[in-house]
Amino acid sequence: MLIKRPTHLRSGIVGFAIMTLGLLPASPAKAQDRQFDVRGVVNGPDGAGLQGAMVVALTRADSTLTKYALTGGQGTFTLSRVPVGEYILQVTSMGYQTFRQDFSVTSGDVDAGPVNMELAPVGMDTLFVNPEHIPFVNRRDTLDYNVLAFPTRPNATVEELLARLPGIEVDADGSIKAQGEDVQNVLVDGKEFFGSDPTIATRNLPAEAVARVQVYDKQSDMAEFTGIPDGQEERTINLELKEDARVGYFGRLASGMGADGGFFGVHDTPGKNEFRHNETLSLNKFSTTTQLAVVGNLNNTNQAGFSGANIQAFAGGGGGMGGMGGMGGASRGGGNSVGGNQEGFTEALSVGFNASRDFGKDSWIRGSYFLSDLKNLKNTTIQQQQLLGSDVSSLSDQANEQNTDNFTQTLDVNGQYTFSEGHDLRLRGGFNANASTILNVSSQDTRTVAGEILNTAETTNSVDGDNLSGNARLTWRKKLHENGRTI
Repeated sequence: MLIKRPTHLRSGIVGFAIMTLGLLPASPAKAQDRQFDVRGVVNGPDGAGLQGAMVVALTRADSTLTKYALTGGQGTFTLSRVPVGEYILQVTSMGYQTFRQDFSVTSGDVDAGPVNMELAPVGMDTLFVNPEHIPFVNRRDTLDYNVLAFPTRPNATVEELLARLPGIEVDADGSIKAQGEDVQNVLVDGKEFFGSDPTIATRNLPAEAVARVQVYDKQSDMAEFTGIPDGQEERTINLELKEDARVGYFGRLASGMGADGGFFGVHDTPGKNEFRHNETLSLNKFSTTTQLAVVGNLNNTNQAGFSGANIQAFAGGGGGMGGMGGMGGASRGGGNSVGGNQEGFTEALSVGFNASRDFGKDSWIRGSYFLSDLKNLKNTTIQQQQLLGSDVSSLSDQANEQNTDNFTQTLDVNGQYTFSEGHDLRLRGGFNANASTILNVSSQDTRTVAGEILNTAETTNSVDGDNLSGNARLTWRKKLHENGRTI
């Protein structure tokens, strides 16, 4: 026999279930999933907002980096999406004492209030709890980045590492700005690396070999030598290597190949299979007293190699041939990069050697040699219709082919010998040899609408340019008394 359950009983059961569910407490969100913003403003000793100061949140338990930001034009900063927890607010700026203050993120955004920075006393070094997790710190006039706090992908270059550091900008041509100023030099363990062209170091040294990145204003050679400041300071980056990279070999070899419809230098017929390649070599042997490095690049993929410094002849035709200058000086001006706006097809060969040897505390020699050969082919075709009223008056066809070859050799030498305390001799010299050629062949036909030739023109323009330049400075210093005059 089928027995039906009373309707009122069924409704009561459902109602009880709803009521029971309504009485269950809501599941609270996990504390570690709650995130809030931390805002504030950093002021200098004069009360004005301090731009470019670095603000970080470190976990109070182990000083691990959680968030970081740079102050804006009015000194304001925002640390976005900081998880609930106990932290240390750390503010650093070059030339100022490091500021630290505990704060907590609990149930809402945090107002860190004004942070008033004080000038760093001369000779004061900053101490911190756990240096392995501190991202950066001021040491007198040096901003010191800890690479461990800014991980990079495997096989990354120093250039990629620098692009991750707050306050440092890297342009497509390899030029670098640190705290808004152009970087003039990149040193390796305080020593010059391939003269004064920073891109060779940043694009060839592996990021995994670097322990710290230091930014400071380097005095001129004369000021360093005499100890008398002359105001000619240059923004400089020093790459402090890891202990295992300072002694032994390290480097990399990379190659890429492919086909792209024709072979440059063999034929230029559209649709043909074109073989493209790009090979790069970087080999370094370092010890406590010696640095040896070899870099090389061979490609036909419109890449300038290591630096755009030696290819100014490609910019503006023959106008770029006069005064190529030294490789380091040209690179500071941001020379054109073949891989950037350069038109046509380019083949590049670049080889460089660098050597550095310390003979004593104040006696050393640094030298580098760089060879670059860049060939460029550019074809241009222009078709024009000239109109007169509603009729076509003429048709014009123009064709232009330009071949450019730029061969450059650069040698830099910098050395110092100390006879005794306060008695030194320093040599700084550079040599540059450049040979450039441009062959420009153009033709033009102008016809009527009916196809009759009105005029033709053929032009061949050939330019050869050779440039030799060099400079050397030999400086001798003798201190007459311990605290007296110096010649």
